[in-house]
Amino acid sequence: MVSPAHPEHHKPLQGVRIVVTRAPEDAAPLLRRLAELGATALSLPAVQIAPPEDCAPLDAALQALESYDWIVFASRHAVIAVFERMSQTGLEAKLPPGPRVATVGEATARSLRERCGSESLVSPVPTADGLAAVLLAEGMNGKRVLIPVSDLSRATLPARLSASGAAVDTVTAYRTVPPIHTDTQVLEQLRAGQVEVVTFASPSAVHNVVEILGEDPAPLQVARLVCIGPTTADALRAVGLVPAAVARLPTIDGLLDAILNACSFLSGTPDP
Repeated sequence: MVSPAHPEHHKPLQGVRIVVTRAPEDAAPLLRRLAELGATALSLPAVQIAPPEDCAPLDAALQALESYDWIVFASRHAVIAVFERMSQTGLEAKLPPGPRVATVGEATARSLRERCGSESLVSPVPTADGLAAVLLAEGMNGKRVLIPVSDLSRATLPARLSASGAAVDTVTAYRTVPPIHTDTQVLEQLRAGQVEVVTFASPSAVHNVVEILGEDPAPLQVARLVCIGPTTADALRAVGLVPAAVARLPTIDGLLDAILNACSFLSGTPDP
């Protein structure tokens, strides 16, 4: 696991230009850690979070929370979206005492605690498969489960729970959409081949960056491309790009370790 570099030690990413494509609300911790390791960290958000086009299914689920045996949050954004929608519709921002709650990892669990104080069953491995495993161990047969999801969410988790006998309701709580604005200065550095590393945290980020580049992935071919997981790596390969490193865990520490692995060939400060 990566720890922040100390001033008295060599910073392993000193001077390396690294583009972070996460949404602005997600990018800050990674940008800060990269800067601590000496990198020139640049933000080029490729996604932003938006409400569902139709909030009726989400609203209906929120009105019926007490009818569920489990409420499952597979991302921090799902937590944020649910509680924002509660506030917008005049509902009390808390979960009812009946349903049990599960979260995909510590970051999601922490977000839940901050918003309503609720504790949850936390998957130690912060992936859909990891969350499915801890839920299946609890016994899902005959249970009614609510999963607030992104419009681009994969069906892995609900499919595994349904196969175990659960009645699963998935409702779109938020959308992942292309950004409205793009930092032209960072984009020009990328086009000019002045960026050593580009990080991707979702397949939608891959697709949107290629779209921002005018459907021409060539500028990305000169950078080291680092992915948060295998699904994102597959999205890169689908557009003819080769991942330099894939995080072992979909966390900031996992992504930082992958970046360090991808940059292990670098020494000193890159040319401007």
